[in-house]
Amino acid sequence: MIIGYARVSTEDHHLDMQIGAIEKYAADKTIVCCCFLKKKADREELKKALDQLQQGDTFLIYKLNRLARSTKQLYEIHEDLDKRGVNFVSLSDSIDTNTAVGKAMLIKTSCTFINITSKLNSDVFLYFFLY
Repeated sequence: MIIGYARVSTEDHHLDMQIGAIEKYAADKTIVCCCFLKKKADREELKKALDQLQQGDTFLIYKLNRLARSTKQLYEIHEDLDKRGVNFVSLSDSIDTNTAVGKAMLIKTSCTFINITSKLNSDVFLYFFLY
């Protein structure tokens, strides 16, 4: 089964593009799409989507930033899916963990964000410490 997940941050944004891309990828395969607007509710919908996944399923999103609010959260979700044997696909980021290249891309993307975050945090710390 394919479970698609779409999220928008504000009511001004629309889910149409994300849902359209998810449906195009899934074609005639079974798909459940969880969508939401409110911050608290979105985490509940994400949990529902993740809880439905079983070994061999695919978790499908439009873009990484629609899934996680932090690198840590992205890493934790990926680790959970990997342990359960669930494939992970991010359409806009060309990530498909069913392939070796897809797994490498997700790891590289996560590491890049971790490095950027660490660098920004240390720069901010130094700025406030020195000035």
